[in-house]
Amino acid sequence: MKTTSQTPARIRHLVKNSSAAIANRILQASVIITKYSYWLLSVFIFFSCQKNLTRTNESASITSHTEAPKEQFVIIDSAAISGHISSLSLSDVSLQQRIHDKVNQFYQANAFKTKWLGENGPTPLYYASLDLLKNATHCGLSPEMYRVDRIEQQVNILYKERPAAAKNIAALDIQITETFFLFAIHLREGRITDTGSRGKIWIMPYRQADNADVSMLALANTAPQLDDVVKKLQPAHEQYAKLQKQLIAYRSLEKSDIGTLPVSTRQRIKPAERHVAIPAIRKKLWLMDLQIKTDTGHVASADSLSYDSALVAAVKTFQQRHGLEEDGIIGGKTLGFLNQSFKEKADLIALNMERMRWLPLHDAAQYIRVNIPEYKLRIYNEGKRTLEMNVIVGAVANATPVFSDTLEYVVFSPTWIVPPSVAKEEILPRLKKNNTYYTNRDFTFYKKGVEIDPAAERWDSAVNIREYRIVQKPGRDNALGLAKFIMPNDMNIYLHDTPDHKPFSHRYRALSHGCIRLDDPATFAAHILQGEAGWDLASIKKAMTSGKPTKIQLRKQYEVHLEYRTVWVDDQGNLHFGEDIYGHDKRQLQSLTRVGSTENLVASR
Repeated sequence: MKTTSQTPARIRHLVKNSSAAIANRILQASVIITKYSYWLLSVFIFFSCQKNLTRTNESASITSHTEAPKEQFVIIDSAAISGHISSLSLSDVSLQQRIHDKVNQFYQANAFKTKWLGENGPTPLYYASLDLLKNATHCGLSPEMYRVDRIEQQVNILYKERPAAAKNIAALDIQITETFFLFAIHLREGRITDTGSRGKIWIMPYRQADNADVSMLALANTAPQLDDVVKKLQPAHEQYAKLQKQLIAYRSLEKSDIGTLPVSTRQRIKPAERHVAIPAIRKKLWLMDLQIKTDTGHVASADSLSYDSALVAAVKTFQQRHGLEEDGIIGGKTLGFLNQSFKEKADLIALNMERMRWLPLHDAAQYIRVNIPEYKLRIYNEGKRTLEMNVIVGAVANATPVFSDTLEYVVFSPTWIVPPSVAKEEILPRLKKNNTYYTNRDFTFYKKGVEIDPAAERWDSAVNIREYRIVQKPGRDNALGLAKFIMPNDMNIYLHDTPDHKPFSHRYRALSHGCIRLDDPATFAAHILQGEAGWDLASIKKAMTSGKPTKIQLRKQYEVHLEYRTVWVDDQGNLHFGEDIYGHDKRQLQSLTRVGSTENLVASR
């Protein structure tokens, strides 16, 4: 009979002398175990969170701490509340005042009784609040912002004295309430207001501040009720809930040892090549739940340096979910996304959850969303998506602004009034080279309101192009195509057709001067003109090609939201990461993840 100490040697001997297939199966099992270990951990954390949103220790809290009798709550002097000096020390005076007012209103609604602390000790609701604050990461926020450790320490010190002084209990209860309202404001409105756009426009929609959190907290007396308050304070958007599930999963993946891959983004790895980074890439894709299997269904060898067909297929899926060309070549952009750590990806998910808090609380009956990094437009009616199409957005130098507006009218066969910037950068250089360039073309030039012949003008360095008004006539070559859809705004941003539809088949579509170009304007028009007498698809197409501008004022107006979401979940539950076209991610992440700073905390809007 062999001893235990002989067993490892025996295994090494078997592995060394077994066939390559057996060795591969052992390595495959290792990869599978690693992958599903993290997957099971993610599932466990998620379902724990779903049970009570962000509580992870409910049973422990309830069994470890007996509820204080109701009559043991401390009565707080109203003067102590109004005269309380905040412990939050926020530099934003407006935010500090908002929280102070909420605290006053809350204790009035609570009959001036303590909420979290009793005469003889903390209540279960106190421990429930700690669980929620400690797990603020599940909501895309940082627990350090809410001084949980400091609160715990102060509570422990408070009850070492028997009996604890009533005024000290009251003062600490007020501090906990302040902290909860700071958390509530972050959940409902977001933590940051400085979008850090640096010249690229990002207009936050106006939102009337309310006190829904005050009334909800006053009615919450049990842990499940407090969990429900936190749930209701967060965006009700379906996409937010999907991102929250992914955030929990990626926070668990942070524990893996896969970080930056040992390969430069200047290198390219092509199918069938061998590279030292291949095993790490294979493991990372496994952890991201991208199946890597051969044509026969067998898992590829975990330590193989070969960029085999199974891994190529997985890389193509990875590229598709990151908005890249699905060519299977591991080049600069693909490596850039692969080199993102799981923490970096989790932070991006949290940032995009934050952005959803900046949106209006309630959608209109009909609305349009354009997600700029995704190059997609979607129309919704009563919350249901009714149309989706590809779009072209502003180039980096002409970034599409992020803002909300209302679509008011449509023009078929439109003219195009050339913006001064386009006239300066595109038309003037052509005229300087050849002053007859626009002769017999579809452009009309005006100077001081009078039509002129551009060939008769001197287009030298002294010319002021702003003195001219340049208009392109309707037609298929018109820069706006055959239709434009107007939401009047000072930035002159709207939706329109284009004479060149070839770029819509490309993955990268940040190409316009800032406006949104539509892949199928006729279908879009038919959709928004439903119910308008005389406007079916046939009549729309006729008007688009008539050569005569036709304006239709919309009776049923649509809200239009031009958004910037670099992470989203599709209908199949797959997580997608888009390219940070305009660099908003980096700047906003610095504000969101900065702990201890209060400069960018939410104030009244």
